Amino acid sequence: MQELVTSHKIDYKTNLDEVKASIVKETEKYDVVIDSTKLPEAKKMMAELNTKKAEFNSQCKIFIDIVSEPIVHFKKQQKEITELFDESRSKIKSQVDKYEAGRLIEIKDKIQDYINFECDRRGINLDLIPVEPFVMLTALTKNGAVSSATKAKIEGRIVPIENQILQEKIKAQEAERLRMEQEETARINAEEKANRDKEIAVQKARDEEKRIADERVEAEAQKLANEKLAELKKESDKIKAETPIPKAKEPALKPIGNAQTYKQPEPKGLDSIPNIIEKAKPAEQSDMKTLVFTATFEIEVPFRANASKVKDGLETRLKEQFQSFTGLSLT
Repeated sequence: MQELVTSHKIDYKTNLDEVKASIVKETEKYDVVIDSTKLPEAKKMMAELNTKKAEFNSQCKIFIDIVSEPIVHFKKQQKEITELFDESRSKIKSQVDKYEAGRLIEIKDKIQDYINFECDRRGINLDLIPVEPFVMLTALTKNGAVSSATKAKIEGRIVPIENQILQEKIKAQEAERLRMEQEETARINAEEKANRDKEIAVQKARDEEKRIADERVEAEAQKLANEKLAELKKESDKIKAETPIPKAKEPALKPIGNAQTYKQPEPKGLDSIPNIIEKAKPAEQSDMKTLVFTATFEIEVPFRANASKVKDGLETRLKEQFQSFTGLSLT
């Protein structure tokens, strides 16, 4: 492109110095104080100065226009060339912009592909990493690959999001663990309660069965006792009616055989019948219900028998009386 080359030669002649000197000379005499005698002449000089000034400026303008014509023409050409510079640059810029716009689209696509790959690999939502901030002409290398600087910028956006996702995942896992623990605890508690309720229900059923069985046994025993009492009363009434009441006499101890033992004379009539209570009464409240019977009877023991033999005789006689009364045997 051709550069501007200039040369100039300004050659003009004027009598500006002489004009200036003449003005100074003509007005020197008015530097003193003006009185009434000089006043008309002074006013005349003022009017002349105005006239001369107007003539001077007119002549200068004409001269400047003549002298300035090359400058005006130069400025006009300068403006035209300046506009040509701008017009030419605009044409080129439009082509450059068109190319760069297409280039940026290509760069955007490649960066988006890279972001998609990284987000898919790390399980990150693509919407969290917009591509626009990374799209620039320097984002790719000359070979068309994503530059290291661009990758570093993208990594700077991904890492905080990745850390946040990790923290949220840890919180979710902890919440799920607590939920499962609570569910397991609730399940165990429910099973334990169900087992306790089942055991209670089974125990209640057993208690009820035992109560019914005990009541049945008690009723049967009571029935048997009542029948036995009725039978004994009937027999007692018969004996009482058939046996006369003997006269009272002193009891005597008589030896039995050659042994040194004695036997209390057996009482007659009602005295020989065991004294059994007419009504069976249950013992104190307990898990087992029992029937209480009272009987009076006699046993024979050696005269000098010890307490153990007396105890054995009493137990034997008691078992016989109980079996005779209830039809049951004591073990």
